[in-house]
Amino acid sequence: MKKALVLLPKGFEFLEVASILDVFTWNEMEGQGDIEWKVAGMGQWVESAGGHKLSTDLNLSDSSNLENFDALIMPGGFESKGYFEDLFSEHFLNTTQFFVDNAKLIATFCVASLIFTKIHFKNISPKLTTYAYGDGKRRMQLQELGFLLSCEKICRDRHFISCDGPGSAPALAIKILEMLTSKDNAIQIGKLTGILDCYYNNK
Repeated sequence: MKKALVLLPKGFEFLEVASILDVFTWNEMEGQGDIEWKVAGMGQWVESAGGHKLSTDLNLSDSSNLENFDALIMPGGFESKGYFEDLFSEHFLNTTQFFVDNAKLIATFCVASLIFTKIHFKNISPKLTTYAYGDGKRRMQLQELGFLLSCEKICRDRHFISCDGPGSAPALAIKILEMLTSKDNAIQIGKLTGILDCYYNNK
């Protein structure tokens, strides 16, 4: 049984969270069913960019059992809604650093990959993608700090995987499922949800 920690900063993008939670639910109902997930944040509730509140299973400030998790998953969000205040907070950075240091799977949607600009890497930093639209400033932030930047919608480098925005969220969710279970299982869930037909590049 693999365990995933879905970490919610305030101002998160609801579509990105919904994508991974829905794919995990489909896996539970129609797939291998061997993933347990917990939602964590800085309180009992975390408010999305659109004002919707999601309840958390774990309060990050009280959580000390990170070693029990195999994957860390973080959605992107909106700066104007306080997203980066949480993302760059001590609790979020310490949690991410733990997963980096222990070579565990880390999946970042959209601008969540910017958290790596505050993380120490013992070896080479990962190749990443981030929000790729608008004025491109988020991509420039990564480049200016020396990160290798991918032009792909989904970028995987070792145990790091990232996507370029909410439009790629369902496809990233399927790739996360593949990394936690198997390619065959991911293809099955991708077909049953229709994500495979729309997004997933089965190579």
